[in-house]
Amino acid sequence: MSVAAIPESADILETEIRDALGAGARFILVLGGSGFGVGNYAPEVVRSLVEVEIPGIAEQIRAHGLTNTPLSGLSREVVGVTARDSSGALLVSSPGSRGGALDTLEVVTPLLGAIFHQLDEER
Repeated sequence: MSVAAIPESADILETEIRDALGAGARFILVLGGSGFGVGNYAPEVVRSLVEVEIPGIAEQIRAHGLTNTPLSGLSREVVGVTARDSSGALLVSSPGSRGGALDTLEVVTPLLGAIFHQLDEER
């Protein structure tokens, strides 16, 4: 597991994600930058790197968050995989707040087995 804190820059974020993918990461969680203010580019960067978006998971994260705060609807999570096979990684753009991050993990963690089963499935 690796953790990196980077400035709110779309170019730097894209480079960091590509570097992590190149190093073999299979799950990348981007915390912060999921709002719509200045510097909030994480959803666009993540979306540009996924081959298949999984909007149901993002919707599930927001719905789960609404049980804790009405602000959950302001978040723009993006969830997707970079490929449809075993080379694919799961990318998640999540709110950076403690509550938003926990909501994201509470939804995504139980799904990891099924997600990687689909990616790693022999065809």
